[in-house]
Amino acid sequence: MRLRHALAGAIGSLGLLLTLPTSANAATGTFAYVYETGAGPYTTALVDPPSGQCVTIPSPGLSPAYSPRNLTSSYATVFTGFACTGAAYVLRPYEGQGSPLVGIRSVRFT
Repeated sequence: MRLRHALAGAIGSLGLLLTLPTSANAATGTFAYVYETGAGPYTTALVDPPSGQCVTIPSPGLSPAYSPRNLTSSYATVFTGFACTGAAYVLRPYEGQGSPLVGIRSVRFT
């Protein structure tokens, strides 16, 4: 009888372990930013960007992107240089917004 209860408890525990959520690989939401084109400013976004990785912000031309807006579920650290180098600024989840005066080249979500 005890063996049956122990076995049932072990199987129940294993079932709970298998249903636990795993850690997320991406920040959920969008990270918007602006860059200049020959026709003027253009706003675009990264959708569900990867977490824990340095992401180069796509921006055609030589000018950096600016006015970042973090509408993801994660903190976004924006950098003035490529490969997450240079001055860094942290934008809060869902509401963080950066200055239009600071050019950004890369971002990391945590």
